[in-house]
Amino acid sequence: MYNNVEGRDAKLALLTAIISYAASTKQLELLAPYLAGAASWQREWELSDGEARALFLLLSQVYSKAGSAQEAQAFLIRYLATFEHAAPAALEEAKEHARDAALGYIRAPALSQRSALAHLAAVSVRRRREGAASLFVACCLSSWTPATPSS
Repeated sequence: MYNNVEGRDAKLALLTAIISYAASTKQLELLAPYLAGAASWQREWELSDGEARALFLLLSQVYSKAGSAQEAQAFLIRYLATFEHAAPAALEEAKEHARDAALGYIRAPALSQRSALAHLAAVSVRRRREGAASLFVACCLSSWTPATPSS
């Protein structure tokens, strides 16, 4: 059915419906081979930032509910990356998701450390907010390894 649909908007709507259905019926793993290419969809499909945000956030949420912390964090980082050139007012939308990404840093540290998470605009704004600093310090410390004392 998906391959027979014409038009980018119709395919995107059908894809989000398929993802939601797969998640609700606990069949998300069947889509995994297809979803592996999602990183390039924004460019290939010429998605607007808003469309990409909706898609990446949906994927992050369904993977999180399915207990797949690594995949959830990967899509959450992609979601936050869509705010890189956004106006400051648009960053408000991302503030709670930036907090979730900081928590995801602890749950999936290897993935988070390989990403530019700490340097994304949406995360930087959240880090500067009063009361959020300790959360981000905790994230940084989670990847810190103390030096071994010399004998």
